[in-house]
Amino acid sequence: MNTNDRCFRYSENSYEISIIGIVESIIEIFKCIVYGNQIYVCKDGIYRPESGEIRKFVTDKLNEYGIRTNIEKRVLSYLNEINARILSSNNFDEYPFNSYNHLIPFKNGVVSIDYQTSRIDLLAHDANYRFTYRLNVDYDPSADSSFITGVLKDWMGDLWWVLVQIIAQCFFQSQGRVFKKAYLIIGRKDAGKSTYLDLLSSVFSDDLIAKVDFQRLTSNNFALAQLEGKFINLADDQPAFQMKETGTFKKLTGSATQNIEVKYEMPRVAAVNPVYIFAANDFPKLPKGEDLNPLLDRFEIILFDRKFELNPSFSDKLTDPENLSALLNLALQEMIKINHNSLKLKSIVREVTNYELWVLHGNLLYRNFVLEHFVKDDGAYLTKDTWYNVYLMHCVDVDLKPYDKTVFFRKLSELGITDTRITRDGERVRVIKGWDLKLEVAKMVNQDNGN
Repeated sequence: MNTNDRCFRYSENSYEISIIGIVESIIEIFKCIVYGNQIYVCKDGIYRPESGEIRKFVTDKLNEYGIRTNIEKRVLSYLNEINARILSSNNFDEYPFNSYNHLIPFKNGVVSIDYQTSRIDLLAHDANYRFTYRLNVDYDPSADSSFITGVLKDWMGDLWWVLVQIIAQCFFQSQGRVFKKAYLIIGRKDAGKSTYLDLLSSVFSDDLIAKVDFQRLTSNNFALAQLEGKFINLADDQPAFQMKETGTFKKLTGSATQNIEVKYEMPRVAAVNPVYIFAANDFPKLPKGEDLNPLLDRFEIILFDRKFELNPSFSDKLTDPENLSALLNLALQEMIKINHNSLKLKSIVREVTNYELWVLHGNLLYRNFVLEHFVKDDGAYLTKDTWYNVYLMHCVDVDLKPYDKTVFFRKLSELGITDTRITRDGERVRVIKGWDLKLEVAKMVNQDNGN
């Protein structure tokens, strides 16, 4: 028993608890910080929301001093005042964690990035940095990156950089940066998609990854609490994006903090700024009758469209310590590039918009007929008869029952492909502008016409 313990005072042959002393000891031992009406405690150098540590400390102290009668009742009677005193001390208006924009805690120390010189150093762990996480990967500047780079290139070709950018973005957003960029990852079986998602899980561990689907994100008030302090929200096998409106998701991707609700607790402000990743075998369905552009503009679409032979030992090799360290070295270098680019992320450059890629490519008529037979050309036009005749040829080739003419053109209009009337050779004809036949299709049409 420590006679210098400020948690108790000796009075009339017995010990009495000192609330002020208890509070001072708790704040000192756990380095308590208060933000958003939530007490955070530091354990093993990492800050987390208080979850019973204070109660255990008080209980242990009472036991230490032999105060065991009605101990549960005593603890409860003290906790309200203890918590109230802590909540009124060391209070921060701004989010106080992970705020050093140049520091990242690895397993073997804290990486410090000098963005001006591109120099990277390893510092000792220090609770004063106020991190809410620690990567379970060592920083190893000498790790060979040839294997991991080769894998990323096998998956994505020249676009492999986007898989590294996601990791860099995670670190930036954990520091409070906002990029308004989410990711949709599409890939069928054995294309590498699931292996990449597993790779992200190996880098960040389950503690830093939430798994809330789109519908719950945009409609469940309690779902956001699961995202507090997370680096990634990963919703795999996302079949559809069901929502009442697009504004909620814009809000989620447009701010580093959100109001969260937890059952039986007061609502509070918390750091909710993960990188949102949705994955599926094919493009998720979207609601009809919505203005989808505000939603689709937030997404970078990543296509895993190659196929690989199954290798049972590949995942173990991919996630061995050296390859994880090498991947994070690539991410650190990507962070330096992003910083030098005025904190702007790169985007995949395509000839089609996200709407065309996601909404239209998910439509079988558009994907299997329009894109296979026609090419966009602002100066071209084709008659409606030409379109329908090519469609009938397509149906014969793939053994498909064709729509009648009225239904066919209604289906095209739903895809934004509409007709207009022009004068040609003195006659008014209905045509579809902006499209021309692919060269090989035009040859087949000419052959059928005897030309």
